[in-house]
Amino acid sequence: MEQNTASDLIQTTKDSVQKGVETIRDNAGHLSDDARVYLQDQIENLSVRLEDLSQQVKDRAVQVNDHIRTNPYMYLLSALGLGFVMAKITQTRH
Repeated sequence: MEQNTASDLIQTTKDSVQKGVETIRDNAGHLSDDARVYLQDQIENLSVRLEDLSQQVKDRAVQVNDHIRTNPYMYLLSALGLGFVMAKITQTRH
């Protein structure tokens, strides 16, 4: 479930970057050659960084999933304990 959410976030970010790239390319006609080259370099750097971050998120999601699968009772007890604490904190006193 978390992996799908992370994948959705990554895809949304990629789509946003792609739209930004297209907008810059569409409006780059009036820019100087130096500015155009600079922007293209920055776009390339952002694309590479986005791919790296995308892979890191995917790897981390797999690690978390594997850890939860190997220690399910620890996470279950932690969730129950957190629920108990939250219930005590939000409990009204009359």
